Amino acid sequence: LFRERPKILERYQKRFKYILVDEFQDTNWMQYELIKLLAAPKNNIMVVGDDDQSIYKFRGASFSNIVTFQKDYPKAEKIYLTDNYRSGQKILDHAYDFIQLNNPDRLEVKLKDSNDGLSKKLISHRDDTGSVTASQYKSGDDEVRGVIEKIAELRDKQKDFNWSDVAILVRANDQAQAYERYFRSMQIPHHFMAAKGLYSQETILIILSYLKLLDNYHDVILWCCKKFYQLILHPVRILELIDQNILKTFLVALQNLWPLAK
Repeated sequence: LFRERPKILERYQKRFKYILVDEFQDTNWMQYELIKLLAAPKNNIMVVGDDDQSIYKFRGASFSNIVTFQKDYPKAEKIYLTDNYRSGQKILDHAYDFIQLNNPDRLEVKLKDSNDGLSKKLISHRDDTGSVTASQYKSGDDEVRGVIEKIAELRDKQKDFNWSDVAILVRANDQAQAYERYFRSMQIPHHFMAAKGLYSQETILIILSYLKLLDNYHDVILWCCKKFYQLILHPVRILELIDQNILKTFLVALQNLWPLAK
């Protein structure tokens, strides 16, 4: 459509001034072509990607888009994110050792002797305590049993052990269901932190409400809805952040709407 109807393409190019693409390694050829069309002619485009995190090849994703991007946009600035604020150095080092076993066509291997000098060896900015142990299991059930047995072992060995000292991280929420079943059957106290998801958390909802209100300040219906009252009751007062001209626009619109409300 964009190629056959240039006017339509131009309309969307003007609408989207900046193109930002996260998880770029999971894009396919068609998506990349669409991105290039939308970004032209100014090419205000930024992509974030890591070929070692490419897990959607079965869906048509191609991490070669990262290599192609560098050829298509040779003047693009490259920023390597090697500072890590989440994990200790021992965890990062073990993860790096595992990554070395990946496909030999990895970008780090290809660019090792180039001027780019790409290195994925991350640097931690957190205090490192304890040790890291890697365990392998034949199935998901074996993994759950093995982890719970390890927790029970720690409980028996440590006099000051508390259930709240243990955290189990899973890649997806559905992987936690097996743990929950075992915990309930063994009457082990537990709490599933992500049961409601990110977008049901109060802080996230407040941030989204602010953004929606600021982007659609002329929408009277939005101001009259529950979101607005949630915001003005929040410690960060919405009225302190909104420009007075926006408030005047709202009041005029509200006056026009009021007869209809009656």
